[in-house]
Amino acid sequence: MEKDLPSRKPTRHKDFDYCTEGYYFVTICTEEMRSYFGKISKGEMKLNSMGKIVEKCWHAIPEHFKNIELDYFQIMLNHIHGIIIVNGVGNANLAFPKMNNGNAKFASPTDRTKMTLSKVIQQFKRQVTIETRSIINTKIFQRSFYDRIIRNEKELYNIRKYIVDNPLKWELEKGLPENLELSF
Repeated sequence: MEKDLPSRKPTRHKDFDYCTEGYYFVTICTEEMRSYFGKISKGEMKLNSMGKIVEKCWHAIPEHFKNIELDYFQIMLNHIHGIIIVNGVGNANLAFPKMNNGNAKFASPTDRTKMTLSKVIQQFKRQVTIETRSIINTKIFQRSFYDRIIRNEKELYNIRKYIVDNPLKWELEKGLPENLELSF
């Protein structure tokens, strides 16, 4: 008998062309939000051996995808935030996704198979899984990932700030008194 699986809400914009040049904010979560990548101490993320593998694999992305650049990123205990920049092949001019009447550029039905952003994340997760097998032999990442198309400089600034501040906020949100110590 086949097990009934819950239907999943798609996380990608149905008709958006993820090969479009631009900036994309991605969040990749661990399976069941397990804390695999280290710990947070005094507002800073301290990577363990698995976290260091994640960091190495993240930095290697542009070696495998020539039209990809990386911007700010942060590895957390159980997720990763990063900004991925998709460039046109041979085009060093970076831009936000093209806007047309307030809507981002969407792919024609025949172009949907490209999905550059999904391929990048898929290969990143695959490589991390291969390289961490000697440490842990289980599924590391949730299926899929979350993305946000960054549409302008203000969004880019706010997302970069969110990424940088994430470890500090993590501790403050835990409500532990020792995390609220201030030094003047």
